[in-house]
Amino acid sequence: MSRPALGLDFGTTRLGEFSTGMLRMDPVLYWEPIARWAIRQNVERVLFDLENKA
Repeated sequence: MSRPALGLDFGTTRLGEFSTGMLRMDPVLYWEPIARWAIRQNVERVLFDLENKA
């Protein structure tokens, strides 16, 4: 039987997410909060879907 990564119990999985992007929309002060909200919503949706399918 293989050993899990440090800090994980047997039968568990750690999932991480990292992405980068560049916002090229003017005026940035207007679009940046909307873009951050949309990105955060998308990440939460994807992680929720993966959690339910695991």
